[in-house]
Amino acid sequence: MHFKTANKKLSALRQYWTWLEKSFGVKSNPWMRKSLPKVKAHRIAPDGPMGPERPFTDDEVRILLAGPADTDMANIMRISALSGMRLDEIGQLRVGDCRDNTFSVTRSKSAAGVRTIPIHSALRPTIARLIGKRDATSFLFPDFPDTGWDGNRTMALSKRFTYYRKKLGVDDKRPGARRSKVNFHSFRRWFATKAEDAGQRENVVADIMGHESEVGITFGLYSNAQLKRLKSACVESVKLPS
Repeated sequence: MHFKTANKKLSALRQYWTWLEKSFGVKSNPWMRKSLPKVKAHRIAPDGPMGPERPFTDDEVRILLAGPADTDMANIMRISALSGMRLDEIGQLRVGDCRDNTFSVTRSKSAAGVRTIPIHSALRPTIARLIGKRDATSFLFPDFPDTGWDGNRTMALSKRFTYYRKKLGVDDKRPGARRSKVNFHSFRRWFATKAEDAGQRENVVADIMGHESEVGITFGLYSNAQLKRLKSACVESVKLPS
């Protein structure tokens, strides 16, 4: 078993035993301080089975976008590729979060993740159709089921996407690896790569993607208006492969 998978299971056992202690007075959690050591980063071959996951290639993006995806999946793939948003962030978008040619991400894993992203010109007709005359509090994608786990509305779509990309032959699972080096998050990695290839400033890309950045650099050198223009130019510099 991959050490990350094993440690997740060990963590679950520790939490379950902690619940037994609190609920039934069971003593001496035998799973405390039980975990497999992490492999030293410098010993991991970047292209090996334990190396980092990667962005999609242009050919892979082309295959995925041209495939027989349903309407919601087709729209979400394009939104992620042209905004750098995470799948769960897209699933949480409401109609009122997509006004004035801007996505507003109001829920994220970190403070930096709460942000605004200019809507790419290639996405604006699609967003306009999705919004229509619907109420501002409605989800942009209303048909996604809420799993009830931390408000996650995209778990089922994530599994559907995995089946879809494998069916199209877009996969990169190395022998001994825990999972494929490509997944839905690879659209986000692809966006970052394309923005970098286009010569965009690292701190502007970080602001769009919700990564932590040097506050003094990001907000000290630019006014809000300047940063908005730079973010718009950055988003527009990313083009879907034809």
